[in-house]
Amino acid sequence: MGGRGEGGECAAALPGQDGMLAEMAQAIRRNELIMHYQPKIRLDTREVVGFEALVRWQHGRKGLIGPYHFVPAVESSPLLAAFTDKTIELALGQCALWQARGHFLKIAINISARMLEDDEFVPRLLRQLAFYEVPAARISLELTETALLVNLAKGQAMVHQLRDHGVSLSIDDFGAGYTSFTYLREFMVPEIKLDCAFVTDLEVNRFNASLVRSLAMFCEALGRISSPRALSAGMIGRPCSGSAAESPRAIPSPGRWRGGCAAVAARMGEAGAGAAGLRFSRQESL
Repeated sequence: MGGRGEGGECAAALPGQDGMLAEMAQAIRRNELIMHYQPKIRLDTREVVGFEALVRWQHGRKGLIGPYHFVPAVESSPLLAAFTDKTIELALGQCALWQARGHFLKIAINISARMLEDDEFVPRLLRQLAFYEVPAARISLELTETALLVNLAKGQAMVHQLRDHGVSLSIDDFGAGYTSFTYLREFMVPEIKLDCAFVTDLEVNRFNASLVRSLAMFCEALGRISSPRALSAGMIGRPCSGSAAESPRAIPSPGRWRGGCAAVAARMGEAGAGAAGLRFSRQESL
């Protein structure tokens, strides 16, 4: 739901879980949550093709706090819905601002898979899209697997609702959570993002390279992609503020791409066996 930490984030100890959740409830009301935006860039053209919205907590006393210090506790608490609504609100607000300035790029927003058990989630999301006048096709929801989804049947129904309204989904950090292949089977999402642990050092790590190759063949067999050879390369830059994301300086130099933490996205055709192929993305070490 937040993305990996970056330089400058505070790692100071937060209070126990109950105390932290009380502070988070206040943070939501006080607008202490902020979003950083990680540009997704094609390596061949260096074109920015979208952004991923990553939540941070601008704590009044402790400074900027990364998501790994608070998201797990929030995800298993009654605050999850309010927290998710706030992060979506922030992302859509920034997307609307970009639209007004002539930037029509897709934005990915991390949500817990547990939100698929919330009957009111889709109606709330649609109201937010209407309020900010952002087309549903301009956002993608990335499902995280850090908490178990208990009701798969309800999750399926919610995914169908989202798809019917034009909202695309992907599975984030595929392979690192509880039920990666269950989600892939039940939800029929058009995109998966392999956890970076499985795609680091593909050039020299035979296990990881074989895993990626096998997954491509698996997706082809499912009819999600027409050819695992359809590859395009991309890169994910450092997270930055919404205004900084509009600057050319948000685009990392190709030289900084090498040796970074890798993430792989397998994009699968959403209409029948139509293919987008496998898209490899490398993420800078943050």
